[in-house]
Amino acid sequence: MTLNMALAAIAGWLPSLDGRIGQAQPEDIVAGGSADLLEPLLRHWQVAHPEAGPHYWAARSWAMLVWQPLYLAVLATHGCGLMPRLAGMSQRLREGVVSGFCLRDAAPISGSEQGLIDAAAEECRLLCTTLFASFSAKQKLHPKLAGRFQADFLVAAVLHFGQNHAGWGLERIEKTAQRWLAAFHLEGACDLVRVPLADGTEKLALARKACCQSFRCRDGEWCSSCPKLKAEQRLARLRQELEAC
Repeated sequence: MTLNMALAAIAGWLPSLDGRIGQAQPEDIVAGGSADLLEPLLRHWQVAHPEAGPHYWAARSWAMLVWQPLYLAVLATHGCGLMPRLAGMSQRLREGVVSGFCLRDAAPISGSEQGLIDAAAEECRLLCTTLFASFSAKQKLHPKLAGRFQADFLVAAVLHFGQNHAGWGLERIEKTAQRWLAAFHLEGACDLVRVPLADGTEKLALARKACCQSFRCRDGEWCSSCPKLKAEQRLARLRQELEAC
């Protein structure tokens, strides 16, 4: 499979992850580029929710910066059998939302599934480390919390892929999520929980260790998977959500 074919397939599975091969636009966010390119992202959330404060601004902005490369790594590995080169990856920002990206025309990495997971960990580590250096120059965020957000996206991406592809049962999704966390040295930073439903079946949901801080917004509340909720509260809310799907 060519890189172009892989990007098309990935966009089909997750339309907001819309990638292309080519050159970055001047306003795009590029790892290793000027930290000033992050100003519009941070300013958007500061203006949109001034009441939420720096904890929310940092969490929201960092999540926007890293979700695409992490989802891309998981979907490309398991869906396409390759791992794109992330050096020079640029990301499109529109009204505070990072969606759409551009890659350099470089041959992707091939290999076994575990080999691709390990290669993805290295590619993403370099990208996220570079992004975090620029981000930290503009907004404070504890490195441990930044890593937990990355873990959330890795596990969420595995869950998304597994739930939408035949042959991926609960056990395979759980084991694959742990393989990704181990490759990133993020063991324990996120997990999956089995939620028993009224019909006797089970579904998986995220068991996050990082709070997105959305409860600080004027219209915000704790998410169903928020670690600030007691375990029984999370399970009840997750069950309600999953049964409504």
